[in-house]
Amino acid sequence: MDRPSPLHPRVFWRIALALSFLGLCLFPGCEKAPIQENQPTPVVTPTPVSPPVSTPTPHKDSEDYPISAIAESKPLFTPPSTDPKINQAAWNLICDAEVGTTSEAYYMTHKIRFPEWPEGQSGVTWGIGYDAGYNTKDSILRTWKQISEVERLALCAGVKGARAKTMWTTVDDILIPWSVAVEVFNETTIPRFYQEMCRAFPGAKELKLDAQGALTSMVYNRGGSLIGDSRIDLRTIAKAVPNKDYKTIAEALRHMNVTMGPKWRSQGEYAGLSKRREAEARMVEGCIK
Repeated sequence: MDRPSPLHPRVFWRIALALSFLGLCLFPGCEKAPIQENQPTPVVTPTPVSPPVSTPTPHKDSEDYPISAIAESKPLFTPPSTDPKINQAAWNLICDAEVGTTSEAYYMTHKIRFPEWPEGQSGVTWGIGYDAGYNTKDSILRTWKQISEVERLALCAGVKGARAKTMWTTVDDILIPWSVAVEVFNETTIPRFYQEMCRAFPGAKELKLDAQGALTSMVYNRGGSLIGDSRIDLRTIAKAVPNKDYKTIAEALRHMNVTMGPKWRSQGEYAGLSKRREAEARMVEGCIK
C-alpha cells in the first residue's frame, strides 16, 4: 500500500499558524490572562491597644474613716483665761510641727491616729506629740484614761530608742481619737511645757504672747535644760528674755540650726527642725515694734 507523503515542515508550520489565527478570530475572549508579577505582601500595621486603665492604689497611710466619728468634735483651741498664755498661732505651730496637721479630717484618715515611733531616742508617741518615753506609767494611766486600751499604752512608759521600736509593735493598733488627742494637748501637754519654758527663762511671762508661744514650741521640742555645749543658744535666750530682747531671742533660735545641725542631719531631722526653728524665730520677730 502506498503511504502518504509526509508534510514538508514549512507546510506544517503554515497550517499551524493559520489554525491559530482562525481560533483567535472565532474565540476572541479566550485570551490568556496576563501573568501578574509577584507583589509584595502588604504589611498590616497593628492597631495600637491602649493599656488598661487601672484605678490608682490609695496611699497606704490613707483609709476611710466614718464621718460620724468626727462630726461632733470639740473646738480645737480655747484661749486660756490664765496660764498657759499660748495663742492660736503658737497652738497651730506646735500642732503642725508635731503631727503635720491641724485638721481633724486629715488626722483621722492617716496612720498618725495610731501610736508611732519617730526613731532616734524617742519613745512610742501618740496623740499630738505625746512621748511615752518621757512620761511615767501613772501619768499615762491618768492622762489617757478615756482610751480603753490605756493599760497597754502605759507599758510604753519610760521606754526609749531601739527598745521603744519593739514596744511600738505591741500598741500600733490602738486608735487615739482626735477629740481625745486635742483634750490632752490643751489641758495637759501645753500647760506642762509652758511651765517648763517659764522655769527655763525667768521673765518669759512678761513677753508678748507670740514670743511665749514660740519659746513654748522650742521647749516642747528640745526641753528646757540649759546645761551642756548643745544648750548654748538656750542660755543666750535666758539672758535676753528679762530685757525683752526679741531680736536676740530670734537670732538664737535660728542659730540652733548651726549648733545642732550636724546632729539633726545625722538623724535625718534637719529639714523639719530647721523649718520649725525658722517659724519660731519669725513669731518672735513679729513682737518687735
